[in-house]
Amino acid sequence: MTIYSAPPARPVVSVEEVRGVLEQHWGALRIVDELGSQQDRNFLVEDDKGRHVLKLANAATSTAELEAQNVALQRLAAAGLRVPAPVPARDGRHVVAVTIRGEELPVRLLTFVEGAPLLSHDELGTEQARWLGDTAGRVARALEGFDHPGTERISQWDLQAGLDVVAALTASVPSPARRAQILEAAEWITARLEPLRDDLVRQVIHADITDDNVVHDDASGLGIIDFGDLMHSWRIGELVPMAASCYMRDDADALLFETVAAFAEHVELTDAELAALWPLTVLRAAVLVVSGEHQVMVDGDNDYADVRRTAEWRAFAQTVERDPDEMDVLVRAAARGGFALRELSPG
Repeated sequence: MTIYSAPPARPVVSVEEVRGVLEQHWGALRIVDELGSQQDRNFLVEDDKGRHVLKLANAATSTAELEAQNVALQRLAAAGLRVPAPVPARDGRHVVAVTIRGEELPVRLLTFVEGAPLLSHDELGTEQARWLGDTAGRVARALEGFDHPGTERISQWDLQAGLDVVAALTASVPSPARRAQILEAAEWITARLEPLRDDLVRQVIHADITDDNVVHDDASGLGIIDFGDLMHSWRIGELVPMAASCYMRDDADALLFETVAAFAEHVELTDAELAALWPLTVLRAAVLVVSGEHQVMVDGDNDYADVRRTAEWRAFAQTVERDPDEMDVLVRAAARGGFALRELSPG
């Protein structure tokens, strides 16, 4: 049974409307710039005390989901991770509902986490890959045992529904050859995942620890942003997004193995999780490309989604070129550690 429906376009708002929301609920903050988002509208704002991010979620987002994110932020901060902090509105609420052009949108203000995304590095080396794997592992450990009703959600980024997403959105891909390649990949991914699904550990995860959402500041170190995909899902889903992102880069296999090794220092991966890691990495790449094509189709002005398509297609092309059996052996070696990972890299 399909449990997934296509995501909405971003809310339509003007700068003046955003300024009105700020003044009404938080005071006189200045709008600096709009930040990219797949389905929401995010604005960098500031006052004399510092910089913040105003986040207008799309109308399909529930208040419970945003409240869950706020609680998770507090939990991660307590674990020593550098994350945004919710800023209460004038009436004390951390999530405010506003109506813009007839749509009710949930809105939050968060502190701004200083630093440049690792994505901005022209060259992502093995040291940065270890940073990312380490960060994902620390987040997974910190969220163990966390529970909130707002994490029980249906999302296009939930790998449990990944095959449904691919089935629902593949028609958005203009190229017949690429559509066929995606469907072919989905067949073997299905065959590998079905025997494993019930054995995969489940917990709350950030679900999008990538070089786009981990920032680095010389003074403060690493920080984590964008908790919009927080959900209860497979634990291995905390590692998979970065694993797929490695294939947007050169020397992808070496980056992957360093990421896996660093993650495994914090999380003892089960045999089922190790077996699922590579097929889920390919599935994540497939979800990225079909979601990107669909988002551009329904929201043609979304430059954020548009500019990412080249890198996402590169990741998909690279992952489907790999031999799944060989990659299974190699990611297991990386998780165990003690191997010369560069020498193990295929090709």
